[in-house]
Amino acid sequence: MVFPGQGGQWPGMGLALARREAVFRDALEACDAALRPLLGAPLWDLLEAPATASRLTGDVTAIQPAIFAVQVALAALWRSWGVEPAALVGHSMGEIAAAQVAGALSLVDAARVVGVRSRLVRLVRGRGGMAVVDWPADEVEAALGGDAGQVSIAAINGPRSTVLSGASGPLERVAGRLERAGAFVRAVKVDYASHSPEMDPLLPALERALEGLAPAAAALPLRSTVTLRDVDGRDLDAAYWARNLRAPVRLWDAVAALAAEGHGVFLEVSPHPVLTPVLAAGAATLARPFVAIPLMRRDAERMAAAEALGALHCAGAALAWERLGAGESA
Repeated sequence: MVFPGQGGQWPGMGLALARREAVFRDALEACDAALRPLLGAPLWDLLEAPATASRLTGDVTAIQPAIFAVQVALAALWRSWGVEPAALVGHSMGEIAAAQVAGALSLVDAARVVGVRSRLVRLVRGRGGMAVVDWPADEVEAALGGDAGQVSIAAINGPRSTVLSGASGPLERVAGRLERAGAFVRAVKVDYASHSPEMDPLLPALERALEGLAPAAAALPLRSTVTLRDVDGRDLDAAYWARNLRAPVRLWDAVAALAAEGHGVFLEVSPHPVLTPVLAAGAATLARPFVAIPLMRRDAERMAAAEALGALHCAGAALAWERLGAGESA
């Protein structure tokens, strides 16, 4: 299971599954209880608000907790159907949900991490940005030039999918150089610069706010996209989550290593596919390719679940067919 970061959110996400699947709804209820002290409002208010008034279109303090809740609920639903992950991977804020599903963080502690993280990020809005570059990371890094102190490689999502992050002016200069060199560059719809020097002033406050976390040994293998190692779980302390916000997300390195170890199916646990197309393109370059399957799509939640079940079956996964629909509401 791969848990993406921000980008797959949409107004009304999860409501169709919550109406029909008791396991999914119960997991959202549990997330609501954990998040409410941090959000100051029910999670359901965020999910049910119409698109014209939804905080999910631009408020990071609502977007990240809501994505986290949907990810946790999706994992619970699919595990209830007999889909037990052999490994977990999280991308940026998605690593918080992955850690919770792995059993390394309690739901309360995971909610605290995502709530604190999103509130701090909001403090630096408007000072930076991010951009996706369809070029290998080493070539992108070579183009940073004199702006390397203000612009960083924020994520490596595929062999030719690199994310840049940094202060607005320097980021624009780097993007211009890359475009003139023939790269395709696309701005990400955020007004802050995660995984760049813009985050440095936030890190001490993040560590202080997360003092007292009580991470536990992970019950499921969790591959870190920060260290590229399986984490014990007990090392996911405040200092780790500061590194998670600042260090580059080495998703492709983690996924390629897992594929080489024999993992042949990667499920994207997200409200809408963010990483599936990039992972599928990367898989075609490997000696041991894998299948990438999204578990949910915008405005087609139940159809996406049916398609994912079919794709899993075709990929040879064992499914508990007798459990499907067992927790469905009338």
